[in-house]
Amino acid sequence: PYTVKENIRLGDINKNEDTIEFVGREANVNSFVDKFPNRYDTFLGKILEDGEDLSGGQWQKLALARALFKEGEIYILDEPTAALDPLSELEIFEKFEFITKSKTSFFISHRIASTKFADRILVFKEGEIIENGSHKELMELKGEYYKLYEAQSKWYSTSELVTNI
Repeated sequence: PYTVKENIRLGDINKNEDTIEFVGREANVNSFVDKFPNRYDTFLGKILEDGEDLSGGQWQKLALARALFKEGEIYILDEPTAALDPLSELEIFEKFEFITKSKTSFFISHRIASTKFADRILVFKEGEIIENGSHKELMELKGEYYKLYEAQSKWYSTSELVTNI
């Protein structure tokens, strides 16, 4: 039950809070915070009477703002878009790519479409790395990654869906 400002500041509690609203704009937190009467001083969660509930996508944007505020050198996101709608997912991918442009980052996902943003993809099976490469390299290899990508891409192929109905 912290305020929006405090939630972002958790990225680095020793840092001056001058850039909180800037990183909030960068992570698109303003899209919902500007609607709150107390904006960045609004408490989150319904534990407190005046708190605001956030959706999964809004929490993810808040987490991105916290990461921006921290200005870390390494970022690790574990299934950050699992509960998001496709448009929110795309927005998170684009922001993550922007935030980590010159950083080391790990993006853990079972959604193969998200790998198109990656420079290097590691495919794990039973705790072991079984493939390693770019999307193009792994598709040309026609191994496990290729099978997974093809299996998931069928969900986006209209003709495949019509055939299976």
